[in-house]
Amino acid sequence: MKKGTRYRVLLEAGKLMEADGDGVKRYLIELLSAFDRLADESALSWEIDLFIYGDIVPLREYRPWLDIRIAQHRFGLMAYEKPLLRFKQFLRNTLPAKLYGRLAALYRSLPFRPLLQLVKKGSKALQRSLKPLHKDPRLAGYDLIHLPLPQHEDSFERLGIPTLITVHDLTHKRFPEFHQARNIRLAEKGFRFARKTNARFIAVSEATRQDLLKYLDIPEARVRTIAEAADKTVFKALNDRELMAAVRSRYGISDGPYLLTLSTIEPRKNLKRSIEAFIRMKEKHGHPGLQLVIAGKVGWKSREVLGLAAERHPDIVFTGFVDESDLPALYSGALALCYFSIYEGFGLPALEAMQCGIPVLYGQAGALPGLVADAGLAADPLNTGEMANAMHTIASDEALRERLAARALQRAALFDWDECARQTLDYYAFCIEKNQGSCE
Repeated sequence: MKKGTRYRVLLEAGKLMEADGDGVKRYLIELLSAFDRLADESALSWEIDLFIYGDIVPLREYRPWLDIRIAQHRFGLMAYEKPLLRFKQFLRNTLPAKLYGRLAALYRSLPFRPLLQLVKKGSKALQRSLKPLHKDPRLAGYDLIHLPLPQHEDSFERLGIPTLITVHDLTHKRFPEFHQARNIRLAEKGFRFARKTNARFIAVSEATRQDLLKYLDIPEARVRTIAEAADKTVFKALNDRELMAAVRSRYGISDGPYLLTLSTIEPRKNLKRSIEAFIRMKEKHGHPGLQLVIAGKVGWKSREVLGLAAERHPDIVFTGFVDESDLPALYSGALALCYFSIYEGFGLPALEAMQCGIPVLYGQAGALPGLVADAGLAADPLNTGEMANAMHTIASDEALRERLAARALQRAALFDWDECARQTLDYYAFCIEKNQGSCE
């Protein structure tokens, strides 16, 4: 950045208002939190604003709500949302905690939130058609727009402002069978926007960068790899046996050793083969009392992935959605994380597990080999025999587990959100100055 220069960046942040804490929302929360920490450095000459469903909010005003578990209730709201939120707060304050928890779980299990999101997005799309963003005077003066997801391009293309897009993976290109048609359509629309606007890209891993170059023919000079990280204040090794036992009990995990998987239950996560490998390992080697704990919300084609027979296996536990505050205890209590995904653009659960001091069993595909390296055991994610052998090895060799756990902590220390934020700000400056100094 040129000395004395102050740049203005508008960061699309609608993901903050979504209830689910998926990987993109995590990325956004952690990046903004790191920006906020760096903002206190006297040399930081940035003005970063958030675009939340039509509202423009300075990052400094959003500070109190930079938390994965909550959404800001003042910004980006439709008229119908305010009374609903007041009613929710009334129930939380008046009902016993257990009753409120049951009602909240019932609400999450029914399609209310997706329906309300559709209503909201449709209403916002109508608003944008009546008042396009390129005619909005508030957008004047920004030097760069950062989209944390290609699908969130909306109506930014006619603004004439340089655009930077974070790409988390290219599964819609490499494995379209793992996506719903709507997701593929939105992703393709986002990349068409990127080509029209001559956007630059952040790839969250070297594997994702290579995919961008190969599958979308993006010029190498327009892509920079900036790795994600995991929150070091949250994801760390725990030794509190009482706390860990309470968390196990909460999710129906009995005493004894367990292997953990953590992901949305959907085809890409390869859970069907993980289950088959676990059953095969148990049948061949025994391991009495060893459980496979499958943590995560139900996604699409979940019955096809899991199968009724697997659900009845006595040593397989399905926890459903796990609150982030409980994850460190689940990680820390496991022998290892089983993460045999067919493809990952980064693999954040693997890094979280490593920070909690446990090794990772991972698929030799996508970004996972570069992320985990020698902090775990690799297997072909299409070969249940190799996966079963990795499970058996990690479950039966305590000395190996300890060596891999030590490497996991060392490996995890290489990834840091503040460093990610510094590199991102540096790339912001590069993108802006390139645009100002050329006709690209």
